[in-house]
This record gives sequence, C-alpha cells and structure tokens, in this order.
Amino acid sequence: MRERPANFIDYENFRLTKKYKEKYTGSCPANITKILFLDIDGVLQPGWSQKRFDHIKNGDLDKLYPDLFAQTGIDYSRYDIYDVAAVYYDWHETSKIQLRRILDETNAKIVVSSAWRTKNLYKMKILFNIFNFNDYYIDNTIKTSSKEYDKLRKLPRYKNISGDRSIQILEYLHKYDHINMYVAVDDLDLSDCLGDHFVYTGNVGYLNEKHADKCIEILTNPKYKR
Repeated sequence: MRERPANFIDYENFRLTKKYKEKYTGSCPANITKILFLDIDGVLQPGWSQKRFDHIKNGDLDKLYPDLFAQTGIDYSRYDIYDVAAVYYDWHETSKIQLRRILDETNAKIVVSSAWRTKNLYKMKILFNIFNFNDYYIDNTIKTSSKEYDKLRKLPRYKNISGDRSIQILEYLHKYDHINMYVAVDDLDLSDCLGDHFVYTGNVGYLNEKHADKCIEILTNPKYKR
C-alpha cells in the first residue's frame, strides 16, 4: 500500500458515507456571495488541444498516476483515463494561472456551468484537485436532462430566454439570491441574457489575462452588484 501524503484529503470516500454525501450534494452557503460560473471547454481547455490522446497512446498515464498519488493521495487510475489526461495535459497553462488569479483576488468560488457538470460533484472535486482548484469549487448548475429542468424552462421568468446554459445560470442565481456578484466565463455567447456579467473567450479559445482582468472588475466593482 502506497503511503498517503501528509496533506491527503479523502475525496474518494465522500460517496461512501451519509456524512460525505450530505457534504457534497452541492450548494452555495450564505457566506459565499461571489460566484464564477465556469465553462471548461474553450475556457480552460482549448478546442484545438488534443494532447491527451497521444499521451494515452504512449502509455504516459502509467507514469503519471504514481506522481499524482504522491502529490494528492488519490489513485487517479480508478477514474476515467480521458478525463484525467484532459485535465493534466490539455488545460491551458495561461488559463490555469489566470483562473487562480481571479479567484484569489476576488474571493469568488467556482460553480461549473460546463457540460462537465454532468459528472457528479466528488468526481469533479477530484479532477480539480489535480491542480489544487478543489477548494475553490463548490457546485454545478442544474443538468439539462433532469425532469426538474424541463419544468424550469416552462416558467414565465424564462419565457424570453434563449439558450439552456443561460437558464441554468439564472436559475442558480434565483435559488441562491444571496449571491450579489457574479460572472460567467464561456466560449458560447451568453451576453444577450447575462449582459455585463459575462466574459466571452470564444475569440481566442481559452481564458487569457485580458479576460481575467474583466472578470476581476466584474467581481469587485460595486456597479456590478445585483
């Protein structure tokens, strides 16, 4: 049995007990008032970056797993090889740096609005842990395939809203109305519905310094308060 590092957090066993299940059902506590709604593809992971496939083909993950275990205490060989490889090899270096800068300078937390949110929370927590973003991440927006979402789309407040992702974000804000500052970062254009609370990355395909500067402004300037 390999020795766990001193800073090991047992995310893998969150699913095994009632206590951990309750902790990771996902929510936005009342003391968290700033949220970054995060897309991943086209924000952290450029569409053109496909390095994971070569690394998988070359067997590089077999060498990576022990290093990740030593770093995190998590056996990543238990998880989807393509997810692990995508995070480790394809998340853009600049985007990781700028995301951390946004979060550190604003004290915002991450709510995933990406298609990646279809993974459950503990798996996303484990993936974020590869680059130490796990403590920033608190929740996902609602899944589009759920019966609850089908009912939401028929509500009068969403009658003139086009686009599932905008509805998912707006519903999260409706549910947690104590959130007073937020920004959504996406390579899909959500500006029609989210207005000044939106930063578009589709022009370059990943989060860069200029995008981060705008996010920080939106999350710190009082004029953007709800």
